[in-house]
Amino acid sequence: MGRKQPKTIGAALRRARLTKGMTQQEVSEIAAIAPETLSRLERNKVAASLDLTARLAAALGVKVDDLLNPPKEAKRSTLRPAEARLLNLVKGLDEPQVHELVRALKILMELGAIAGPLRKPT
Repeated sequence: MGRKQPKTIGAALRRARLTKGMTQQEVSEIAAIAPETLSRLERNKVAASLDLTARLAAALGVKVDDLLNPPKEAKRSTLRPAEARLLNLVKGLDEPQVHELVRALKILMELGAIAGPLRKPT
């Protein structure tokens, strides 16, 4: 059997660094590597040894496992910006207020004050 390709940790490394508010220079100094090496690691141009991964995790104050097995990113919203703004507005309302807002929007749409076809709720 062939050797398994080493995991790339670029995205997890960059996410951890940015979360901690650190620059590549700062992490590089603490981990005792060249800033260019850290840049290549974050861009997945090179793979890190286990020793280097441990040094980077220590420099960032995270566990090695956080770099090797980062949590899956949540799916990005498929909402258009206008839909997201509307949703944020509605989130602060209670149920009767949402009901009244929906009624008012339907009336405006039927009168043609708001462009676009009236869609039935799904």
